[in-house]
Amino acid sequence: MNNILKKILKKEPILEYITTGDDDLDKKMLGYQKGELITIASRPGFGKTALALKSVIANIKKCKKVYYITCGESSETIIARIIAQMLNIKINDLLLGTYTDVDEFEMQNTIEIICEYLILEECSSIDIKWFDNIYINMFHSELTVIDNINYSDIFDNMDTFRKLKEFAYDWKQPIIILTSIDINVEKRLDKRPRLLDINNAKYISEYSDKIIVIYSDDFYKEKLEAQKENILRIKGEDYKSTFINKPIIEKEIIVLRNIFGQNGKLRVKFNQSIGGFLDKEEEEINYGDIEIPDIL
Repeated sequence: MNNILKKILKKEPILEYITTGDDDLDKKMLGYQKGELITIASRPGFGKTALALKSVIANIKKCKKVYYITCGESSETIIARIIAQMLNIKINDLLLGTYTDVDEFEMQNTIEIICEYLILEECSSIDIKWFDNIYINMFHSELTVIDNINYSDIFDNMDTFRKLKEFAYDWKQPIIILTSIDINVEKRLDKRPRLLDINNAKYISEYSDKIIVIYSDDFYKEKLEAQKENILRIKGEDYKSTFINKPIIEKEIIVLRNIFGQNGKLRVKFNQSIGGFLDKEEEEINYGDIEIPDIL
């Protein structure tokens, strides 16, 4: 306690946190705290994995061990997404092996960082024994990510979330869980997700210290334009949609719960070609025409 009081007197920070990878989000939420259970939720393709990977990348660059459990995507895809974001490579080019203009030393250095500081586990099925493996691997890490909890019925009970919260507390590290938003949100006029829209909301709300959802207007603009074009074509009217799917789009990161810091909303830029959220210094770059991957 004396050390904390001394830091307060010297106006030194008394909270050490794991970075989200975004400076503005860190300031709003005070990062991801040791012992916290954090939920990131969105509709499919809105960027929940991308947001988690932004934190993963920022922390492995700081030589912090990260334990990443992927239940929905292959480990190859996760690795490709990390490299694409770290080196600003189009994700499709990386997956197909057609990327160019990448410095060989930078690629080798990036691979070495990933090999040294990322513990990646691909998990096709989850049962109660799986928790023993998590508990052991958490000993070697400073951040744990579970992507995505919707792939197992084991998460449809209170005990699972209680156990994860206990793991975070025992190992003094944040655990991030990724989950989906219920499809019924699509029926509302305002489609921004609310707490009760999150799958397993009653358990998540009980144990999560921070709850973050992601929303994008551009997704629904494109959908409405496509519907309008189809309806007018059926009527025999000539109509060509003027909607252009931009390489850089805006998304909203909405903090619904935060036991430290503030709730609220951040508008951030998202690069669809690399499948990642941009840093502020990258936002003014013109990335030109792109192909949009389906794995965001």
